[in-house]
Amino acid sequence: MTKAILSIITVLALCSASLAQDVDYYKAIQKRSSTRVQPTQFKQMEENALKEFARPESYELLAMSFGNTTEKVWAVIYGEVYCNLSPDPERVSRVGSLVYQWYEGSLSKQGNGLSVSLTENAQSSQKQLPFESLFEQAFL
Repeated sequence: MTKAILSIITVLALCSASLAQDVDYYKAIQKRSSTRVQPTQFKQMEENALKEFARPESYELLAMSFGNTTEKVWAVIYGEVYCNLSPDPERVSRVGSLVYQWYEGSLSKQGNGLSVSLTENAQSSQKQLPFESLFEQAFL
């Protein structure tokens, strides 16, 4: 996958994230986090990544920040983008290991099937569509 295509996909993901950028949402996703990021910091990190979408450092910071929330889906997206853009093999290995851990932690066995959940669909006080619907709308 070329960097241009990857960047476009990332920008679309960031656009869908901007639909849910309110203070209540960022507070809700950190309900069990021992390290808290201020809601304005989350918003600023995402805006910085949108402005400088070709710089891998922005995605590493976002992956680490979202990795400490209930919404691991964003940690995985940003972590994978970082791994695809970064020229630093040591840091790619470290972030790639975290992405693997987030995926592994999202798996659960239910009967004969396997379930994957990277989100708890944290909702703010405002009525919102689920993450999947928001992403699909932004992608289209």
